[in-house]
Amino acid sequence: MGFLSFITLPWEVISEKYGGFQTPVMRVTVNDNLLSLILSLLGISGSSGIRTDGVSITLNKDSASSATFRMLDCYSTEARKFTSSVSVGSKICIQLGYGSLLSTVFVGYVDSLSYEFDEHPSIKVTAFDGIKLMMDGGKQERHWENDGFYLQTITEILAKYTDICTTLPTNMLPTLKMHGHLVQKTNDYDFIKNTLCKFCGRDFVLSGGNGYLYDAFSFGPKVTTLSWGKGLMSFSVSPSYKKVKVCVTGDRLQDIRAESVVKTGSKYKTSMDKEQTIVKENVPLLSTSDCKEYATLLALEEVRKAQQASGVCVGLPELQPGRCIGISGLDSQWNNKKYLLTSVTHNFTPSGYTTSFQVQGWE
Repeated sequence: MGFLSFITLPWEVISEKYGGFQTPVMRVTVNDNLLSLILSLLGISGSSGIRTDGVSITLNKDSASSATFRMLDCYSTEARKFTSSVSVGSKICIQLGYGSLLSTVFVGYVDSLSYEFDEHPSIKVTAFDGIKLMMDGGKQERHWENDGFYLQTITEILAKYTDICTTLPTNMLPTLKMHGHLVQKTNDYDFIKNTLCKFCGRDFVLSGGNGYLYDAFSFGPKVTTLSWGKGLMSFSVSPSYKKVKVCVTGDRLQDIRAESVVKTGSKYKTSMDKEQTIVKENVPLLSTSDCKEYATLLALEEVRKAQQASGVCVGLPELQPGRCIGISGLDSQWNNKKYLLTSVTHNFTPSGYTTSFQVQGWE
């Protein structure tokens, strides 16, 4: 099922699905072996006997995602050594949910370990997803053939990361646009995210170890709608005015060019109607319509940055960057909108499971 291929569920349905959120569960596997299974209300550890006091997972739409947790009861006082087999580079998979309903929230690798010796020795684990690997490759200069397909180029790059990014982004394919001669001078992630995807009107997100392309212009369906007493614990919203004009020049020999203007609203005084101008020249796009699409996408991204919101809700593994939520029961001007999630943090502790989120853009 694709990243945006889900049915919006009313809050009552989600609450029933998870049994009223009474038994939050976390499962961690390392190199496909069960490490720990925690029922926060019961304190049950996994078959390995290793416990953890919780996990914090931060998922980002436009950068690497991370997970941190401590492993307890993994030190032998008699042998004076740690018994855990977790090592730097180990593959990590973390699932969250309630009861027997678990969803894969994070897939990545152990980036660093911190061995802490005190009254109760423990190991702090820090993991990152595959995006960090794509970024750590550093600047690369590579020439991509003229008249190649964007999708073909994206999948060829992602093929290097199949251990961490297990699914190629074949959902919501970009139209089979061809690109001119491209020169890659950045790391793989930046080249995919900010060059290839933008040129074909898509965005890229890595979610649960799977890579997805989706429509960058329109928002997908809402995961659900939160309100006071129905999952939502806090919410703040900070709109500001923004008007952006983007001018794009493609093939100069064929005089291919276009521009697009986007702003946060249409009912403003003339004195406020000032615009920021962004100029992009010598962009390897092959038609005026492609230049127009590219200009509109860049303008939309800038305007969405002026639409900021944040909130905290009961733990919901379905909340992931790139998806949308709804809010109700507040001031009427903020109800009945789709809010685009750009960062989501899942906090799982012995006292409970909560999810905090950041928003950039709504419609």
